[in-house]
Amino acid sequence: MTRYLTVDEVAEHFRVSASAVKRWIKAGRLPNTIDIGTDKKPNYRIPEAALSSVVRSPVTASVPQGVEKII
Repeated sequence: MTRYLTVDEVAEHFRVSASAVKRWIKAGRLPNTIDIGTDKKPNYRIPEAALSSVVRSPVTASVPQGVEKII
């Protein structure tokens, strides 16, 4: 059985804001996310398995030079 998480739970897991998680959803970085809300107020549920796709995603160019060695 698939376990679904809220935006806040995912944000807490990655220690980012809920806004960042919503941007990831809109960018397609969290596959198979479902919206159980309305057109005016989305209410997302993210499958737990989708969290690994964020971890595997490439490091963006905005990371300062030299930091990628730490990551």
